[in-house]
Amino acid sequence: MNKITKLSFFLSIVTLQFSGAQTNLNNVSDVLSITVAKDGQSARVFKTNGTIMLANFTTGNNSNYNNTVYQPKDAFWDEVSGSFAAICINNSSATDDIRIFETTWGNLSGNFNFSSYKPTNVCKGKLSNELYFTENLNNSIQKLDYSSAGNTPVNVMNGGPFGPLCVDNYGVFLAVNKNNTILCRDLQYGCLITAVNNLPGDVNSMVMIGSKVYYAINGDAASGGGLYTVRINNEGCGISASASSLVWNNMASVGGNIKSISKDDAGNLYMAFDGSTNKPIVKLNNTFLSADSFENTVGVNIFPNPVNDLLTIQLEGNRVVNQVAIYSMDGKKVQENLKTTTLDISLLKTGVYFLDVETQDYKKAIVKIVKK
Repeated sequence: MNKITKLSFFLSIVTLQFSGAQTNLNNVSDVLSITVAKDGQSARVFKTNGTIMLANFTTGNNSNYNNTVYQPKDAFWDEVSGSFAAICINNSSATDDIRIFETTWGNLSGNFNFSSYKPTNVCKGKLSNELYFTENLNNSIQKLDYSSAGNTPVNVMNGGPFGPLCVDNYGVFLAVNKNNTILCRDLQYGCLITAVNNLPGDVNSMVMIGSKVYYAINGDAASGGGLYTVRINNEGCGISASASSLVWNNMASVGGNIKSISKDDAGNLYMAFDGSTNKPIVKLNNTFLSADSFENTVGVNIFPNPVNDLLTIQLEGNRVVNQVAIYSMDGKKVQENLKTTTLDISLLKTGVYFLDVETQDYKKAIVKIVKK
């Protein structure tokens, strides 16, 4: 596997480090794709026979929706509706649609006829009604605003056919599998690199948490199967990738290969496995690094700190704030999308928080603040 060295980093408030501890959740079978709710309390399991299963992690119960019209191909969590969106094949018309399913399983909204495309994989974008999908009719990657059924996809990348894909929470990076490589594209500048090559097998699924891409290689441990990760680094258009590394490959303990992976808002990873017999959904918990572990790419002055109510941000070089977010010590976002240099944090509870600042030229700074 390749290694590209560069000492500049695209930073995130959390970085995953797995200690090997895992939790086995609900047992499922015939998995096509798994999508976990943002709170990590449940998941939708889209099955190879078209059935959609609700797996409730709190109660341990599963319930099925026997879908005879729409057969899901891939899915993601839609935070706007608090539901799951899926690219489906309409069995009655043989067309490809996007459908958003309520918790009660009813069809909530969305009916995008993709007869001019052949979607294969889908992932959530940065914006609230934004998704990306790969399609094999034109061998491209498309972006879609699905807030209205009349919207049409926008081409992002050609040169497929492509496999699974993912986009980071900032909308800066898109990673996608092509043959035995993982490509990464900078969506702001258009730069494209090979992040990992010479993969030992097919990529079944991908997610991005912070600046790390997690990807599941099909196969058992002996053939190189397992869950891997690679960190994507960025400084303007100087996109690069660190060496990839193995995270988990204990497939023998569950008796199947990793079929699909998903994540929740806290940065936990979930794995579902192939096969017609029941196998557990495996959850890998995250740990959060201290603020001292981050390398900032822009100078920032925060005052007063500690602070009671109003917090002022000063950036070096007259840079302009693009986005500010505040995270609690456990990694939960408590304020976001604040395009301002003066923050009112009077409603926050007393404690320690992380201030995550992004500039309009996509430089980053993360600073620890104390709320009195």
